[in-house]
Amino acid sequence: MYKIHRFLVAIVFVVPFALFGQQVAKTPTTRTSPTMAAPSGNRKVSSATATQSLQSGPMAGYSDRREVMLWAQTKQPAYVQIRYHETGSPTVGKPIPTHLTDEVYTNRQTVFIAHLLADQVEPGKMYEYAVLIEGQKVSLPYPTQFQSLCQ
Repeated sequence: MYKIHRFLVAIVFVVPFALFGQQVAKTPTTRTSPTMAAPSGNRKVSSATATQSLQSGPMAGYSDRREVMLWAQTKQPAYVQIRYHETGSPTVGKPIPTHLTDEVYTNRQTVFIAHLLADQVEPGKMYEYAVLIEGQKVSLPYPTQFQSLCQ
């Protein structure tokens, strides 16, 4: 009985982190650690290079009233982030607020997939977004939008 209990605890608490863990770079100092460093060491890339680095996506995952999960896959290790804002025209003299997701470092262990949480959304609103790879906007031939759930 004790062995079964230990086995179940290991499955529930350890395996999900080992299989699906991602590294989120929240501060510039985190990026310089050996496990988070980009292979090239130089994060300045052109927009064309950023576009070529995108393998799949972006795509909306789940949507809730106050958050939406987006994902993108790169071809090699890279820092990925989403910049988003509410759609519509701004009020006269007032710019539309823009938000950023946490920056996620894709690597081989995560199959170069970044799960990005847009958590500054209002219920029932439509948002436009752009994918940033290594800080550069990815040029896409189609519009990128998501909507949060209504109340």
